[in-house]
Amino acid sequence: MPTHCVEITAHADIKARAIRAHRSQDPERFVDAARVQNEFRAGQCNGAPGALAEAFRFEPVFPFADIRALLPPAPAIRPVTVSTITVR
Repeated sequence: MPTHCVEITAHADIKARAIRAHRSQDPERFVDAARVQNEFRAGQCNGAPGALAEAFRFEPVFPFADIRALLPPAPAIRPVTVSTITVR
């Protein structure tokens, strides 16, 4: 599930032109697929009817997450030798 949504209705034509710039990739099928996905995401994000949206999911990763998993393991704890000498 997305955690963030960005309404892109005003920029849909720019997105379609950018997709169409890749002429060798049969771009019309991608323009149609992108529009369907953006309509779905707008509905998923409670957008207005006819709105288009991009949806994102925030995944906490470095440098925002706990970095201890990225560090090498700590060295082994050295055993402590207890002296048996009594001081008087």
